[in-house]
Amino acid sequence: MGSISGSPKVCVVCGTDCSHKPRTKDPQGRYYCTECYTEASHSREAGDEPGSPLDELIAAAAPPPARSAECPRCGRPMAAGAALCTNCGYSAAGAPPIATSVFGAPPSQRTASGGIRMALMAVVWPDWLFRNFAITAPGVLIVLICYAFGVVEASARIDLRLMTGSARGSNAISFIDRWEVYWGISVVSGAICALAIAVINGWWYRKRLQWSGDSEAELGLARRVLFTSALIYVIPALIQMFYVSATYDTPIDAVHSELTAIDFVVVLTPLLSIWLSFVGVRSVFETRLAPAIVWFIVVPGVYYLIAIIGFAVFFTLAASGMLFPSPTPDVVHYKIHRSQTMKFHYPGNWSMRTDAPDHDPNAYVWIESLGGASVEVRLYESDASAAMQVQFSADHIEAGFDGWKVGASFDRWGRFSGTGRRYRGQSAGQHVHVSIFVAEIEPGMRFEVIESCRLDEVGKLVDGFELLRNSAEILGPPS
Repeated sequence: MGSISGSPKVCVVCGTDCSHKPRTKDPQGRYYCTECYTEASHSREAGDEPGSPLDELIAAAAPPPARSAECPRCGRPMAAGAALCTNCGYSAAGAPPIATSVFGAPPSQRTASGGIRMALMAVVWPDWLFRNFAITAPGVLIVLICYAFGVVEASARIDLRLMTGSARGSNAISFIDRWEVYWGISVVSGAICALAIAVINGWWYRKRLQWSGDSEAELGLARRVLFTSALIYVIPALIQMFYVSATYDTPIDAVHSELTAIDFVVVLTPLLSIWLSFVGVRSVFETRLAPAIVWFIVVPGVYYLIAIIGFAVFFTLAASGMLFPSPTPDVVHYKIHRSQTMKFHYPGNWSMRTDAPDHDPNAYVWIESLGGASVEVRLYESDASAAMQVQFSADHIEAGFDGWKVGASFDRWGRFSGTGRRYRGQSAGQHVHVSIFVAEIEPGMRFEVIESCRLDEVGKLVDGFELLRNSAEILGPPS
């Protein structure tokens, strides 16, 4: 594949860069543009004195212009006094950069403009994106892409901290309870992450380029290609951040929610980013095919596959409660739920699942601890007795358990009198304790509470359950 990072091939007669023009090379490795070589050949055919026409031209030509100057945009050498960089189209006169023949694209696509057309070109002709955007894009735009990359990475680390917060208790994550805090931390720490990406990832990207055959790869150009290929991941990730911020009440509710279609898109985009990075490397740099495949497809692909498997194992263990046990309930910094029909307190390190399908602050509320323990509170109309409602709920829950066993009965839950029953069973390899209680608030109105937790954590979580039991009040029937 063509490269745009090789050394210029300058005609030793007229000083023109003929890297991307028809040219001739002599045994000494000197280059001549077609015009100079043709002129010399015609002179010899006309009967001029014998001798090498090229030597005659070299002797009569002025010394080639110095090439010590570098293009301020792409860093490639420019002939002294040149008005145009033949590598990236930069104009020394201050005119907008133009697409040069080095890009090798048809004229109709070389002049493409507009965000929609560029996006389409990035999909159907990705090397066009690198040849016409990665190189010529203003530096401030590349910096903004890098910063957006940093914000996304900072957000991912916050999400991971929220997911693993159960290992440390409430103090580790209680301050990230509002979206303003979440975004503030992401925006500020995103700048630090962006700097680390530019320095560390940029260095690693260039090192892989050198191992792939381009020993003269510039660091700045390597960063441009890196950030351009990351766009396919950064943009969907930013959209996801805005979506969850608008959908869920708190960041904790968001990380404990069910996966959505956009989550799967964000998970898959790094694979496309790997491919785009490879295309960019082959389009812009002097790399050999085999090592480029190894360093820009195989190595990052294996790394990403290991990461996906690792996260899958992590979340499976975390969901089962095997990885992180439930922390001690924070009954000091408790939260308050108050609606038109009910009021109660619950531990500060427990959360309300507002994304539950039947969530209704007046009729159905699901409280969950960071370790997986839960309390469901229901208020509904029914003419069935409390005992029948307990049995109905038990039969429904039993379908998801193995080894279901009926335990002791009880008749009080906090200030309420009614009918209750305790059960045990196995789910996902864990022994689980379930407690179901139903009270008749008034004729035709039932109040139901279902508590569940791992059997070995009943004693540890009792303070959290007691906080909710002792504070629960019914304020009125659902409207």
